[in-house]
Amino acid sequence: MHKTLCLLSIILGLSFNLPAQPSSNMVIGSSKPSAAREPFSPDKLIAYPGDAAALTQKLQKELLPLLHNGDYAKLEALAAGFRTSKKQLPSGTWELYCFYEALTDMPKLATPEEWLKRQGQLQSWADKMKTSITAHVALADHHVGYAWHARGNGYAHTVSKDGWRLMSERLLETEKTLRQAASLEAKCPHYYFVYQSLALGQSHPLEEYEKVVKDGLALAPTYMSIYFNYIQFLQPRWYGKSPDEWHAMVKKQADSLGGEEGDLFYARCCVRVYHNRYYDNFVKDSPVDWPRLIRGLEICLKRYPDSIWAKTRLCYFCGHKGERQQTKDLFLEIGHVVDTSHWTTDHFLNFRTWAFKK
Repeated sequence: MHKTLCLLSIILGLSFNLPAQPSSNMVIGSSKPSAAREPFSPDKLIAYPGDAAALTQKLQKELLPLLHNGDYAKLEALAAGFRTSKKQLPSGTWELYCFYEALTDMPKLATPEEWLKRQGQLQSWADKMKTSITAHVALADHHVGYAWHARGNGYAHTVSKDGWRLMSERLLETEKTLRQAASLEAKCPHYYFVYQSLALGQSHPLEEYEKVVKDGLALAPTYMSIYFNYIQFLQPRWYGKSPDEWHAMVKKQADSLGGEEGDLFYARCCVRVYHNRYYDNFVKDSPVDWPRLIRGLEICLKRYPDSIWAKTRLCYFCGHKGERQQTKDLFLEIGHVVDTSHWTTDHFLNFRTWAFKK
């Protein structure tokens, strides 16, 4: 599935008063509101797209002109910095992931000409810098996104013959580019993320898919996007044997990490499952260990005290567990900033009304 479809479907059609630019009181990736709490007014809501989307949007403004102008040296330097730092956003997503997303993500209504134009720009980079792992992984990421775009995000029986044909052709291009990337001396964790999407699209055997996961995590154990893709792979719609198979994998890994790291990992994975709508009613139907989920989000907020992402998720799940006072306190911290990767205007306002109800 193209990696931005879920987010776009949430964002489109909302009725926020969007500022022309991000508020000066917001920090990209953490979104720190002003310390002064003004009286709440629904007319003053500010849309915040989530930590990964916010950083991706910021990077697009910087990276796409560099790509267009062929300033590959700057792109290489930025990628190397993100790879070396291994810095994570509150959601667990690496900033490196957002770098690739900024270069390869396309608008939902992009035309074939726009897709091919971006492809040509990435191909020129790979041709110019034949030993660049970054250029080849970015090109492969674009190919695999274009392949899933042809398929669409519906079930298999809804895909047209032409959609299957185009997907197959584009996945072959992805495979070719990934083979070139694999032959290079330098390695990148995002290579394995892209390979997972290829393996899912080409129906690779389970053992081959799991080897990709194992190799990717051996290179970068905290590259959460590999786990997020693995969770999707384990859904019954794809290759999972039961709706809860993902949970057994996540719990095992969380227990292996132990302590705060294990709880934080567990919470990040559970939040991803919630947002991907794998359950009709996540709160009632999922096998989630609620104290551990809440504990993990509290750890996340302790480490990222200004994070709207962490405050929003903790607020939401505390509310669903009936912790009204904690939910209210978190809404006071959140203020007017609405994380649109989590809820709509009405959802936010209704939840807030419940929290403040006497």
